[in-house]
Amino acid sequence: MKTNGTLIVTLVLVLTSSCAMFQRQKEIENTYINKDEIIIDVSPISRYAITASSDQNVHIRIRNTEDPTVQYTIHETDKALHLSDKDLNYHPNRPTTHDIYQWTLELPKKMKVKCNGGIARLKVNSFDGSISVTTAAGTMTFKNSKGTFDISAASADIRLDQCKGTFDISTASADIRFDQCEGTFNVSTGGQADIDASRIVIEGESKFSTNVGDVDVVLAKTPRHNITIATGTGRGLLDYNGNTVVGSFKFSAEKDKGRIVSPYPFERQTTYKDDLKIIRNQNDFGKKVDYLLKEQVIGNSVPEIVIKTVRGSAVLSK
Repeated sequence: MKTNGTLIVTLVLVLTSSCAMFQRQKEIENTYINKDEIIIDVSPISRYAITASSDQNVHIRIRNTEDPTVQYTIHETDKALHLSDKDLNYHPNRPTTHDIYQWTLELPKKMKVKCNGGIARLKVNSFDGSISVTTAAGTMTFKNSKGTFDISAASADIRLDQCKGTFDISTASADIRFDQCEGTFNVSTGGQADIDASRIVIEGESKFSTNVGDVDVVLAKTPRHNITIATGTGRGLLDYNGNTVVGSFKFSAEKDKGRIVSPYPFERQTTYKDDLKIIRNQNDFGKKVDYLLKEQVIGNSVPEIVIKTVRGSAVLSK
């Protein structure tokens, strides 16, 4: 009898524990017609997946844990949807609830998406339209998408794979990575962060700049447009990856403290004074230092390629 009693108690404990660990989930699905804009208030309690719609309608699926302490809203107007969610028990001294809602948005072509908030977790695949994100942190991945990408973040990790369009992306201290992308690039990051652009095609005047980190641009074809690569203390590399090297090249670095590297001979070399770009203390403000400028023309005078650094390295590779 004692043995049976022990078994019964053990079974009850296991069942009680299971109920606590696996909360019930539910899924909601809605379809909306004649919309051309989606506004999203991103938050820590949600993740968003954005992909292409099979028709001209917007399809939204929400999978969430049944939790009365959080809620979501979808505000509909004639041409737009405004998505948001919040933690009803939020308190600054209490840990923030995470990953309660999983949103899936299927969007037609030419859709405009705007995301704003503290933490953005986005996975975008096969999207065709314009997307703008303003956030402090999070992770963002974009694959097989095209259009306009306007992203501003403090420390969000940003990756773009096989995307086409106009890229206007800036971060305070987070890495930005491109792989097999094509378009016009205006990309910058501060702090100790890198820009890695692998096998890209440049279709418009482009600029890549970072402060402490490295900029590595590896080309998939010879560019016809002007390019600027700028670093503070890191490496600025333009790698033609076996493609034809042609253009007017200008390299600059702080004299005796930066490096300039090219496989081709330089035609001109001059020294000029400019502001010290790396500010360490109050005495550095307004200080002028000597910079070394080296120039070469390879094959043709266009496009103009500028690779500049302060105390890092400016490198051309063929």
